[in-house]
Formats: sequence, structure tokens, C-alpha cells
Amino acid sequence: MILYKNLYVGNCLQKNKDRVIRKMKKGKVVLRLFCVTLPLGSHGLLEIYPYYELQQNWLKEQNPTIVGIAKSREEAFLLVQEIVGEVYQKTGGFDVDGYLKLE
Repeated sequence: MILYKNLYVGNCLQKNKDRVIRKMKKGKVVLRLFCVTLPLGSHGLLEIYPYYELQQNWLKEQNPTIVGIAKSREEAFLLVQEIVGEVYQKTGGFDVDGYLKLE
């Protein structure tokens, strides 16, 4: 699992983001956490997974890049909207992967 250096964090996690990130780096369980990742396949812009799913071996092997974290699925959707909106505003396109790798 790779954590994006300029991680997008949902409003509900702003106070506890450092503690949550430390737990994630140590591979510990974090309840009620949703992760926004770059697509694991060749289709799509971003994907949302509950954090516990990313702890499964078959997903760990794919080494997902986490670009955002949120406390709920709804908040994760808002993060996706924010990221895609930012990419479109700054580049005029939807190459989220390319934009995030350049930052």
C-alpha cells in the first residue's frame, strides 16, 4: 500500500488524521475508514474501498496507491468529487492518475 504524499483527507478525519495515518502505516486495523485509490485496473478514474478490504492479501499484492481517506462512504464520494474537480479545473481534462503523479 502506497500513501500519496499530499493525501486528501475528509472533514470528519481532520482532527485525527495523523493518528489514523500512523495506524495505516503500521498495518493496524482502523474502523470506519474508507480509502480513495487510483484504479487497480486499467479503467476508471478513482476507486473507493473500505480500509479493511485493502488489508486482504489479494489486494495487498496489487499495492494500491491511496490518495484520500474518509470516515464514511459518502465523505469518500465527496473527496472523489473534489479530486476530479481539481484535476479538471487545473488541466482541463480527466487524467487523474497523471495529475496526481506530477504533484
